This record gives sequence, C-alpha cells and structure tokens, in this order.
Amino acid sequence: MGAIHKCKCNSCGYEVEMPPPGIIDRGFVAFYKSKLCADCGDIVRVFIGLDKESGRYKTEMEKQYRFNVCQECEGENLVDWDGSCPKCGEKMEVGEVTRMWD
Repeated sequence: MGAIHKCKCNSCGYEVEMPPPGIIDRGFVAFYKSKLCADCGDIVRVFIGLDKESGRYKTEMEKQYRFNVCQECEGENLVDWDGSCPKCGEKMEVGEVTRMWD
C-alpha cells in the first residue's frame, strides 16, 4: 500500500502532497515516484512501472497512464525529486501521511 505525505517548505510556504523523496511508492499493481518536472516546475507523482504479477490490470493501467511522463503537463523532462522546494530551493519538510492508496 502506498502512502502520500504532506510536504511543506517552511521558507516560502509551498506545499504538496507526495510520496517522500527517493521512495518508490507501491500500490497493488502500480509503482510511482516523486519527481521534479523541468517542463512545468512542479513536483509530480510519476507512474514508473507495474508489478510483474499485475495480470489483467496491466492493459487497463497502460491505457490510462504513460510511463515517466508528468501528469500535469505531459512533459518528459523529469528528475528524481531530492526534497528541495521547486520555488525557493530550500529543503522541504516531509510531514504526516495524508492518505493511503492501493
């Protein structure tokens, strides 16, 4: 089961709900990772893969989502999010879990 956390920059106030930086967030069949999109400048949750046992869900997931593409702008210039704020560059605080998903 995956977990989404509230992440906040205490310097400029920017907030986002994402898996913590560097973590592969895994649900029942899908894998996601938090990345910084160089095209739109946002921290985004990116679909990076499927469990090899995904079976019948695989076709549905592949139709619905594209691998390694920003879901906000469809950009492909993505880098792993290092925990820094995309607005001011300061380190963001990873807070409590806001929701669980599967």
